[in-house]
Amino acid sequence: MSAKNQKVVFIPLEIVSRELDYKTILAALIAQPDVYCFVGQHNLLNKLLKSVRGGVYFGKNIFPERFPCSMTHYNLLKKQGHSLAFYHEEGGVLAGSEKDWKIELSRQIDPAYLSNDDAILCWGEYQYNFYNSVSPDHKPSIHNVGCPRFDLGKGSEISELLNQTSRVDESGYILFNTNFAAMNHHIDNLTWFNNTLKKDNSLQHTLNTISIYGQTMQVLGNFLEMIALVVAEFPNKKFFLRPHPSENLSFYNGILSSFKNLEIVRDYTAIEWIHRCDLLIQNGCTTSLEAYFMNKKIISFYPFENKSNVNITRGIGIGTQKASEVIEVIKNLNKYPIQNSDLKGISKLIANFESTQSSFQKICQIINNMLDSKKGESFSMLQIKAYAFIHTGFIRIKELGKFISPTKKKNIKYFNSNFPGFNHQQLEEKVAVIENILNKDLELTYVNKDLFIITEQTNSKSNK
Repeated sequence: MSAKNQKVVFIPLEIVSRELDYKTILAALIAQPDVYCFVGQHNLLNKLLKSVRGGVYFGKNIFPERFPCSMTHYNLLKKQGHSLAFYHEEGGVLAGSEKDWKIELSRQIDPAYLSNDDAILCWGEYQYNFYNSVSPDHKPSIHNVGCPRFDLGKGSEISELLNQTSRVDESGYILFNTNFAAMNHHIDNLTWFNNTLKKDNSLQHTLNTISIYGQTMQVLGNFLEMIALVVAEFPNKKFFLRPHPSENLSFYNGILSSFKNLEIVRDYTAIEWIHRCDLLIQNGCTTSLEAYFMNKKIISFYPFENKSNVNITRGIGIGTQKASEVIEVIKNLNKYPIQNSDLKGISKLIANFESTQSSFQKICQIINNMLDSKKGESFSMLQIKAYAFIHTGFIRIKELGKFISPTKKKNIKYFNSNFPGFNHQQLEEKVAVIENILNKDLELTYVNKDLFIITEQTNSKSNK
């Protein structure tokens, strides 16, 4: 079985709970009768490059690490006639000062390594200007597209999908979202620290890393104390805490187990939990932006000045420094407006605050333009399925290995927490809803838990 004269778009995933919904919608929007969108675990998609020619790769996972890094997968991508639409999932939520932003962006991607048929898709004006300033003469095209995960306004594709598929039954609760992986990493509390020093163990970088680690420890301590005081103050109120996907869940379960009106959760997506809450309390977390675009009330808890924090979200919602201030806001929540925000700092980093065109529209237009220059090629669906089966089987064997080290076991557990795989039934339900939202007849091929393919049926309603 083979697909003839078809173009392919690779859409890799790292964290299912963060990316699945918007990337499924993106695949459905891009899909045409002659365009197949491969949505899957990023390591598997990199292996499938050798089986398919002449397409577009959307994302950052063609590069295994931050720059400078191995170019093996990228070189294969170019050899196979693919173009790269580079997009970083954390390209706009930057920690520290502007000096730190520039260092971070330079490590995410170096335009000098890309070809002129590639593109860099930016979250906002700052990132767009930075990459234009460092790009060589043969530079890839650079575009300010915003973040599709923030296209959450009423009537948007994600909003409609969320309304029809949300799995959270609770409502009227207060939600804490945390982002302390530097100190409380899923693998162990030194993982972030050691990974940060891997490529630069100079004295100055070590001092900076220790500073960030220590300040994160302080903020985490203050945040935990605030949670305890707030939850104890409102014993009849329901609270949920949803840690960042990279954090250790058992850490919070151990410390906060005495509070019967607080539940630690990791199931489902962040926006499913935000959708049904009355209030979000955060410190430097991307979820504050999702809550903002979902028109939710937000408390930004920043207990002290912290130069290495994600300070750009300080202006989102109601700013507080003490647990007593948080308690006072909760007691008088109805008095506070929903949008009480200072967006001066963050609007230059994220285009969604000012753009009238959705990020989905911008990205689809760029990828469609890239596809126009591609010649349709044939590929074997049987070969694709065989590669996926072997890849998934190999991972399963590693999981069952009796003699692997404790560190590797932790890595596998961490990998599975971020990418547990696709649920076939739930995926079919999502795609059926997306078909109605887009008024488009789609064909879903569920290969296995690590890969699915979306294309448009030839007799689709959108073609009539």
